[in-house]
Amino acid sequence: MEIPEQQLSNLREIYRDPSGKTFIYFGEYTPPSGPSIPVAIKKIRCTGMHESYVYCEECRNQMRVPGENVCRIFGWNMSPDLVTIVMERLDNDLAKEIAMRKGQSFPYSEVELLRFLWDVVNVFAEMQLIILSHCDIKAENIFVLKRNGSITYKVGDFGSAGTVHSLVNGLKGTPLYLSPILKREYHKASYGGPAQNIYHNPIKSDVFSLGVTLIYAAELQPPSDLLDDSNLEWKLNSHMQRIQPCYPTVALVLGQMLIMDETKRCDFEDIRNYLITLDQLKDHRKTNPIASIPKTTVQATNPEDYVDCLNTGLEREEWEIVENALEILERRGDLAALVPKAQRWATKCLHCLNWIPLSSKQCESCHMPKSEAVSLA
Repeated sequence: MEIPEQQLSNLREIYRDPSGKTFIYFGEYTPPSGPSIPVAIKKIRCTGMHESYVYCEECRNQMRVPGENVCRIFGWNMSPDLVTIVMERLDNDLAKEIAMRKGQSFPYSEVELLRFLWDVVNVFAEMQLIILSHCDIKAENIFVLKRNGSITYKVGDFGSAGTVHSLVNGLKGTPLYLSPILKREYHKASYGGPAQNIYHNPIKSDVFSLGVTLIYAAELQPPSDLLDDSNLEWKLNSHMQRIQPCYPTVALVLGQMLIMDETKRCDFEDIRNYLITLDQLKDHRKTNPIASIPKTTVQATNPEDYVDCLNTGLEREEWEIVENALEILERRGDLAALVPKAQRWATKCLHCLNWIPLSSKQCESCHMPKSEAVSLA
């Protein structure tokens, strides 16, 4: 949708890049019908119509993604020498929000980090469904909207985004957040080597970038040591060991997002399914048994890395939710050993096949004594 310059007013410059190419303004947009809307306006100087079309493609990609957690684009104006993009005005980007919290010694709670993850993973999972990769996930490209005491996170800046046509792609992204494959190629290019035709999965690379962003939020500072790709796996493990005591569930998810081998790394749909399960568990139980798995590593393959966390009495419906969660974990391959480990704590009735809570002595449906029930050990 093209927006004439006449519908924009009260522009106030808040940023310009050092090259003088990109400018950001706050202002107001007056649509043909309805009151004025506070907006952010991005103006980009171009060198011709071809470059202008490239920047407008950023808008089209952003508008393709459904949901309230994408920064809304109202429209744009295009000429051979200037592109003007009109979007919703938000309160801050995540990097500034983290810096503010660090200054106030106010770290995130685990619930807040999981809520952040839920908001943005929903966006990236929808992008995955339409085979669209963001290619530059970082704290500066995730934005914060604060309304009535609640926070909503929104994904923006689709300038590097593109449809995934194959697994052979160029080098895109910000160095700190690059996946292991891209980081290696970035350093190779820094020394004059080739950085084109890189064989990698852009969706899985995006997952890794979001994992680095999550470390940034949990530690309230950028994990600058990850810029250098030497001993990368050891450094990732060190970060997660620091995060795990305060954020056990976040550490578990990070363990799957930051796997070095992208073929074993989860995708956004996997993460979204797992977070849905956590949300269901919160409805049933104040203490989340899945969140009680406190120990993880980047390449967790040993079931002894996990504690026996399910030795509490769960109602039948809760066990069904746990089963669903464990099935999701099992599909990721290296957590399959969790399933028999969890099943040791459950019994099923021989007669009606309902779950029997560990605190009960008989089946609540058919009253069969628990001593006659089938153990799933």
